[in-house]
Amino acid sequence: RSQAGNFTEAIESFDQAIRLYDEVDTQEAFRYSAHKWRLLAHLAQGNSSALEEEINRVLELSEKYREKIREESNRNHFFDVEQSIYDIAIDFWYRQKNDAEAAFQLAERSRARSLLDLMSSSPRAIQNGSEPDLQYDQMSPSLSLAEIQARLPEKTQVVQYAVLKDRILIWLISRGQRPIAKEQPISEELLGKQVSAYLQLVTNEPADNEAAMAENARQLYQLLIAPIASLLDPEKTLCLVPDKILCQMPFAALIAPNSGRFLIEDYSITFAPSATMFVICSEKAVAKERGRIESLLSVGDPTFDRHRFSLPYLSSARQ
Repeated sequence: RSQAGNFTEAIESFDQAIRLYDEVDTQEAFRYSAHKWRLLAHLAQGNSSALEEEINRVLELSEKYREKIREESNRNHFFDVEQSIYDIAIDFWYRQKNDAEAAFQLAERSRARSLLDLMSSSPRAIQNGSEPDLQYDQMSPSLSLAEIQARLPEKTQVVQYAVLKDRILIWLISRGQRPIAKEQPISEELLGKQVSAYLQLVTNEPADNEAAMAENARQLYQLLIAPIASLLDPEKTLCLVPDKILCQMPFAALIAPNSGRFLIEDYSITFAPSATMFVICSEKAVAKERGRIESLLSVGDPTFDRHRFSLPYLSSARQ
């Protein structure tokens, strides 16, 4: 009925299903699915008065359902499939509730959760069908915005992105400063085309497309960096937390239109899958500094027996 546009009838059917599931105390998966589809029906119907309560309920059920998923591969699949629900919630809190900080917290909850579980617990190796897998006994929550700010290294600043259906949200998070949020109106489809075109250019020989590559790099800088460029501190490390197609972006090669400089020329850049992971990994790095001295072996342009290993040489390593 939802697909046919009969949203009122669809919502009534979902209401009946939810009452039935509550009465028989069925599995969280069924209850979650019914609430999710009711949320989508309310959204399509434009019923904003019911959205907040339904979004909160769906996210609550999402977390409960995920607690029961023990295998890493299944957890990853669950978040990949259900990311759209978080995007709806992020957009609702940012635009309709005018609460950029709550929107950031939702964006953070949807990021790198399986990796966070791996860092925070001791999963067991299991056999999941024919494939090896990891099984978790607990779920680790992401840090709150206040915790992230309090625990950020002093000389760092985090720029986190959320790619939504019709816009990009950009947050700038620093220690001891109020979070700043900006938005750029662009469809997810158009953004994907722009990034894909740029990636195609940078993977070809630069001599053949240097002008086009530079122009694309300036356009993407204007889209992704310019909204917060005047607020960035060049003395601080810039941690970028990309989203969706932006995870493929070579941010360091973006070009500032005014100066013509690459982003990497103006900032020390690092990347993280989430602000929570950046904080945790930074703290672990500091703890390691107090332990034994580490050493690094760095190898470029390696030679090896091509008869034993059917691998190509690294063509650009010597250069």
